[in-house]
Amino acid sequence: MKNAKKVSEESQLSAQPASEKLPEAKRDGLKKGWLKKLRGGLLLVIGYLLSPLSGLVSSTAFTLVIVALIHFKILDTPDLFSTQQSIDILGS
Repeated sequence: MKNAKKVSEESQLSAQPASEKLPEAKRDGLKKGWLKKLRGGLLLVIGYLLSPLSGLVSSTAFTLVIVALIHFKILDTPDLFSTQQSIDILGS
């Protein structure tokens, strides 16, 4: 008889909606947590979308700095394809 009573109590508890089972404090915590997760997700998406732009800006700035250093003759350009110097790669 005790087992039947226990089973009927458990079945009544399982028939209740989830919101009725949770205490009030836990329901408020779920609402706040939901908003934090939504905000975090939005910031993650915005960061993901802006990452190629920041990469483009940084590489462009780097290129401009190198061009300025070459222009003001602070940095020498290498003579990679110079016909005056021939480099014997094969050693023959």
